[in-house]
Amino acid sequence: MIGDLTHRRETLDRALVDLCYERGFAKLSVEALCGRAGISVAEFRGRYTDIDDAFCAVFEHEMELLLSDFDAALTGARGWRTRLRAVAYAFHRWLAADPARTHLMVVEIRTAPERARLIQTRGIEQMITLLDEGRSAAPDPDHITQATAEALAGGILTQIYAAVENGSLGADADTVPMILYAAILPYLGPEAAAEELEIGPPTIGANLGEGS
Repeated sequence: MIGDLTHRRETLDRALVDLCYERGFAKLSVEALCGRAGISVAEFRGRYTDIDDAFCAVFEHEMELLLSDFDAALTGARGWRTRLRAVAYAFHRWLAADPARTHLMVVEIRTAPERARLIQTRGIEQMITLLDEGRSAAPDPDHITQATAEALAGGILTQIYAAVENGSLGADADTVPMILYAAILPYLGPEAAAEELEIGPPTIGANLGEGS
């Protein structure tokens, strides 16, 4: 019984992801969602208050999965640059793996309920925290503030949004080194930043040491 309920919830949630991709969240109705998922409106109402509530629940679940991926990528990674690189490539893999999910998380969130944007903030704050670790690696950390990490995070998210919108976010992670270059530049300077253009992705599951 529990397994069946879980499957029905997953089917409903996936229907929301797919319909947002096809139509956009603003045009999505409870009736259309239930029709795609093969459930009654009454069953939907027993799970979610309204369409906004359903979106927020799905968004929060996917955000938790993404942050779990980040945690896994950081396992064994030592040193700021290594940690940053591990998360950057994990983020790209996650984005490229499911275009419909990525569309919901990156594009539809812009017109989503305020509650969903507050959930998104938790993920952005983790990104800022990781970027801000660069201050401790910088030769003169007193001349850099958290505002640098906040600006970098905003720039990275803008690039991701543009790539998703114009369909240029592919399976190849060739844009990741340039993002890492821009992230490392204000903390460690041009020489260290340029190294990221040659290092390439970490080996998944490898014990990642300091530096490259």
